Amino acid sequence: MSAANRLFGSDELRIDASGTGAIKLRLPWYRSLAPSTIEDVSVSVNGKIVPRSDVIVEINGRGDRLDAIADRWQETWFVQDRAIVRFPLDAPLEQEAAVSATLTIRIPYILTGPDSAMSRAVSETRKLTVVKEEQR
Repeated sequence: MSAANRLFGSDELRIDASGTGAIKLRLPWYRSLAPSTIEDVSVSVNGKIVPRSDVIVEINGRGDRLDAIADRWQETWFVQDRAIVRFPLDAPLEQEAAVSATLTIRIPYILTGPDSAMSRAVSETRKLTVVKEEQR
């Protein structure tokens, strides 16, 4: 699998004390892009789909729901940086979980029509180690 097709940025699914899960995703492209180029992120854990409205994407230390990230066109998601995708979990997890993620990005400089740019979706499914963070 080429680097541009790998999505997971770590082997962990972190769970905080409130029951929120977090995974790290790589930008599956060879150039840095604005966070606004994210069209969609879908996540499922052990086959259970996380509702789109519950997904928060954190880039450059700022988290936004998917509908609000389109406003972030004046900053850069660098290829070397990992986005943190946060979502609620409704069931306790054991030591490992099967996590599937799909990230759809728009490539603004590859035009496919007079008013549209190329979209690229990358999916990956992996068994991730569950790391439960202690409450401080």
